[in-house]
Amino acid sequence: MISETNKKRRILYPVAFLLPLLIATTACICMGITPFGDRAWIKWDLEIQYIDYFGWLHSVMHGNSSIAYSFSKSLGGATIALYAYYLASPVNLLVYFFDLSHLTEFVTLALLLKIALSGLTSYLYLSIRFQKKKVSYLLLSTSYALMEYVVAYASNMMFLDGVIMLPLVALGVYKLLYQKKPTLLLFSVAGAILFNWYTGYMVCAFSVIMFLFELGMQKRAWKEKLGSFLSYGVTMLLGLGTSAMLFLPAILAQMKGKSNFSLEQLAPAVRTSLKAVLSTLYIYSETNVSSNPVIYTGGVVLVLCLVLLLHKAVPKRIRIGHLLFLAVGIGCFCLTTTDVLLSCVRIVGSYFFRYSFLLSFLFVMIAGQCLEYIGQNENDSKERKGISEKYAFCLAVLILIAGTLVLEWQSAKKTALIAIVLLLAIYGICYYGFLHTKKVWARYACLLLVFAGLSGELFFNMKEQLGTYVISAKTVSNYYKETSNMIDSLQLEKGDRLEKTFSKLTLWREGGIPPTSEGMSLGYHGITHYSSTFNTELADLGRRMGYTKGAVAPTELTYNEPILFSDSLFGVRYTLTDKKLSTSTYRSKKTDSKNYYAYDNPYALSLGFLVSEKARDFTPKTNVFENHRKTAKLLMGKDVTLYQDAQITMKKTKTSLVWTAKATADGPFYMYMDCSHPDKKMYIDGEYRQIYFNRFYRNLVYLGDYKKGQTVTIELRDDHDSKTDHHVLVKTLNMPVFEKMIATFQDSAWNLKEFSDGNVKATISSDKRRLCMTTVPYDPDWTVRVNGKSVKTKSVVNGMMAFHVPKGKSTITMHYRLAGQKKGIAITIVSLLVFFGWQYIAKKRFYLAKEETKEIQN
Repeated sequence: MISETNKKRRILYPVAFLLPLLIATTACICMGITPFGDRAWIKWDLEIQYIDYFGWLHSVMHGNSSIAYSFSKSLGGATIALYAYYLASPVNLLVYFFDLSHLTEFVTLALLLKIALSGLTSYLYLSIRFQKKKVSYLLLSTSYALMEYVVAYASNMMFLDGVIMLPLVALGVYKLLYQKKPTLLLFSVAGAILFNWYTGYMVCAFSVIMFLFELGMQKRAWKEKLGSFLSYGVTMLLGLGTSAMLFLPAILAQMKGKSNFSLEQLAPAVRTSLKAVLSTLYIYSETNVSSNPVIYTGGVVLVLCLVLLLHKAVPKRIRIGHLLFLAVGIGCFCLTTTDVLLSCVRIVGSYFFRYSFLLSFLFVMIAGQCLEYIGQNENDSKERKGISEKYAFCLAVLILIAGTLVLEWQSAKKTALIAIVLLLAIYGICYYGFLHTKKVWARYACLLLVFAGLSGELFFNMKEQLGTYVISAKTVSNYYKETSNMIDSLQLEKGDRLEKTFSKLTLWREGGIPPTSEGMSLGYHGITHYSSTFNTELADLGRRMGYTKGAVAPTELTYNEPILFSDSLFGVRYTLTDKKLSTSTYRSKKTDSKNYYAYDNPYALSLGFLVSEKARDFTPKTNVFENHRKTAKLLMGKDVTLYQDAQITMKKTKTSLVWTAKATADGPFYMYMDCSHPDKKMYIDGEYRQIYFNRFYRNLVYLGDYKKGQTVTIELRDDHDSKTDHHVLVKTLNMPVFEKMIATFQDSAWNLKEFSDGNVKATISSDKRRLCMTTVPYDPDWTVRVNGKSVKTKSVVNGMMAFHVPKGKSTITMHYRLAGQKKGIAITIVSLLVFFGWQYIAKKRFYLAKEETKEIQN
């Protein structure tokens, strides 16, 4: 039989889901978020990364791409790590129903669902963990679902999976400790890691502290506590093992991605101030700034936390325990060591304090316990008076803190103080009325009034955040349609690579951002990519070959300008641009687009070709032209004069640095600045070209095709804020040498028979045993067979895969094998078998002990 309490609680579950959904949807309607208007709920990582990943996932789900490997991830790369890191949330499965032109609508649906699920899971925790006032916990679950972290960091959608799963893991800890039921903990831990292992790591770290806190609050013998500790440890390990079917192959692939960790990052130092942390408890606090966590959860939660800490009816050990728990949580923000550890052992450059939702949940948890103790003493008039006095005191303290903090905020935001005071006063009046009336309707009226105030508070905060989203959904949709049609009109052949000098971001960002991962969404094969799962060698290749500067922790390879040597080597046959090129080297192609231009590179090489036995990896220099020469030398087996120097003069003005370069030979003309410098605008012959020195834009600049004796002016709008020597290099590609080199490679190129994600088949002819280089990134998980026999592969020119082929005609087959897949599935199965076996034995022992007790009593 289901008890009346459980029936009421279950009735409130859909309410807990719908309340935050209603508030969030109303905010979206008011701000015109698509599909309620033309404002797309995308910015920052959502616009640069996620939107294209969703396009790729849609393709995977429709059988057009592989989840294990993609030739649209730069020159090629494992995608299981990308899926596990960004896309494994079950909510993302709904992208199946949204094509490229409707991805912005999918984002809105997914974010609203994640907010609603956060409300549901937090209410599950509160209503089961605490035994009083089930309806009032809706205030807290709604506060949690719409806390600052959720609305401010929604543009990094994967973070919200941790928000959803944290209450379930916390409930699992509670059930294991108080009911000796570890099943929920096992599956919630496994789910947290499966759905997003990055935030899953943070959730598991929090569960350790929470377990120790809950264990310390129990009055049990040490032997019994030790047993609980062992049960917790085993359950956590088995939960990790249960997630291994995805986590193991993903983490093995992730190890090929970015990493810039050093032990020096763990050196203790002050990360931020206590005052900065306290300022984020209030509405209007700044977000995504390096000094501020993101922990605002609404006034109700804040007040209840303070009431509990001062309420004498709460046992002293509980109050001290919660105070210590809060001190640990706040202290984690203030120290660099804990900040790095909780950020998954890395220093982050954006979305600071990504683990802030852990402290927000702690506030909600404490507020929930406060409501429980209030419910236990609601019939005691003396206690009601004490609670009212505590509330008045807390109100004064909060107003004082708010006033102190607001003094440093912008003048336009000082109205926040008035709003805070009014809201706290409203909550106080309703709180007093709730405690001092026995009439049910009056109590519900007070509760509704508090909820109305809280809803307005959370609605206003979300509305303010949505106001920072300014991208037109129609613009995004039209861009994908036009670009997709343009690419289709080129009728690409097997293995053809294509790149673009523009992206959707150039339509709304000043200076623009070049393509990052659009190949994944649009389905073309190129060289660009941007993600935290990117192969570091490929990211470094971008800097080495002149495509992009790259970052300290390489995450991207972008394409800004056509570079004939690099493009030809990597098989980039087509280049799409938003400006006409001054070129005779590239051939113009007609397309269906009215806004963009297409150019054909006649020198683009096949996916594989024969090279010198001297080809190997080398130590690259900062001079891109020198890297090109070194690469050509290794592949040809002899030194070549690949570029010819221009004659350069320079003059300074008050606002600019101007170089005049005179070509000393006919051919493609290029410029590169070999230095680091603040971002500046660059003009070529008086026409604006691009931002330079930015992480996306320190590239080799294609000036055009020039005749010997012609000149070009390169102007950098520089206010001389840096004394750095710019080391300007301007050179002409030596076309006779270049054409001879390309012809040699083309004569020994592959005849491509089959080409799909993770699978390649080709034929090649050789006059003797030769080294064959591919422009497929080296990865030990490739299985390469020549004439049916497996061959060893190696890396050449810093990241390209190569192997030997025998004399005569050979058939080459390549298959990508996902490392760790079978082992991961085996670990998952074993973990589940061990867990269920453990539970079977435990239950059997329990019933045997019960029977023995009965026999003794009889």
